[in-house]
Amino acid sequence: MQRIVAALVVLVLIAAGAWFVLSRDAPAPFLVEDAVAVPMHGTGFAVHLKLTNSGGPDAIVAVASPEAEAATLVGKDGSEALPLPLPGPASALFASDGVHLALTGLSGIAEEGALVPVQLRFASGGEIAFKARIDGTPEMVHGMAGLEAEAPLPALDLTVTPEEGGGYLVHARIANLRLARDLADGPHEAGTGHGHVYLNGLKLGRLYEPEFRVAPLPPGRHEISVALNTNDHRVYLVGGVPLAATVVVEVE
Repeated sequence: MQRIVAALVVLVLIAAGAWFVLSRDAPAPFLVEDAVAVPMHGTGFAVHLKLTNSGGPDAIVAVASPEAEAATLVGKDGSEALPLPLPGPASALFASDGVHLALTGLSGIAEEGALVPVQLRFASGGEIAFKARIDGTPEMVHGMAGLEAEAPLPALDLTVTPEEGGGYLVHARIANLRLARDLADGPHEAGTGHGHVYLNGLKLGRLYEPEFRVAPLPPGRHEISVALNTNDHRVYLVGGVPLAATVVVEVE
């Protein structure tokens, strides 16, 4: 009976666009949701998705697709982002304003609605296979188009404090900008907006309150960043420079 119930759960998740795998070598499953491949500005496709790691800290060490000439993780500036540390347990968003998957040289399936197989391999030994649906809509580049802030100019100061039991508390002190969850995804309104939180360029989520918790991290040097954005996700600029702050943490 337990096996039948488990199989039904898998079918429901796949029908909802979620894919996961629990390998014998992996301590916990990874879950991929809403994987979409959109045309990049240039060549190839950018794959956007939500990845949930229900285990401990980990890292993506390899990306592959049997239908692509090349597959990798890249940051907003186009540089390779492998290996990519992952907090855990936590979720992250692979999006145009941060780290995302890049596929080039798709072989004959790069048409609207086609499903592109992708595999991720993790430092813990686990692997996940999923399919990204091709969407012919050009990539919407959140956060890459900026908007000069109006007076009184917003200001941002960031502190990151280790928490007992692992993880970090991010505290953003923001002046002259109201964090407005109720206005998110709507038109720009001066003096309002929200933050985007990143770990080494990987988007962890939006900031609608002054505090944000980051789950435990794997050993190494990590950059935790917050950027302030308009309601329609353009990054605020002051003198042409993105309004953002970064704190470096070292994990032994």
